[in-house]
Amino acid sequence: MVFTPNFSIGANVLFASLPEIAKKLGPNYDIEIVEAHHKTKKDAPSGTAKKLAQVLVEATNKQIPTHSIRLGISWVTIR
Repeated sequence: MVFTPNFSIGANVLFASLPEIAKKLGPNYDIEIVEAHHKTKKDAPSGTAKKLAQVLVEATNKQIPTHSIRLGISWVTIR
């Protein structure tokens, strides 16, 4: 079984790489997450943003502000 909030290979590479990146930036570097999705997205913050925050908290021992933006139309059909 695989449990991940995002099945994208890129997102999972980011989850794996993020602790090393955060540690290299050091304790004086401020980190925030800002995510944007269509207005009908049900969860805010998204599962991916929550996982990014969790990984960063574990790597830095600092709380990570997370901001969710829900704007615009959800889908457009052009004919």
